[in-house]
Amino acid sequence: MMQAVMLEYRPKCRDYMMSIGHEDHVVRTDEFRGEAVWDFVKLLNSQREASSRALYESIKPLRDKQLKKAGEIMDGLLK
Repeated sequence: MMQAVMLEYRPKCRDYMMSIGHEDHVVRTDEFRGEAVWDFVKLLNSQREASSRALYESIKPLRDKQLKKAGEIMDGLLK
């Protein structure tokens, strides 16, 4: 699974990253420093396996909820 660093150009960017438990992966565009972001990306890469597992665990319940709701909608449409 891929890791991400979000550039916060709107509040929705931070909101999304908070929803998956990765608000610490957000960089405000007005505070962007290429060297610092590059260092952070390298750190994430060195922790890729553990970080990917944590990201999967945080997204899985949201995915399951979405699939359940989609199934309910389909059932309603097919009746």
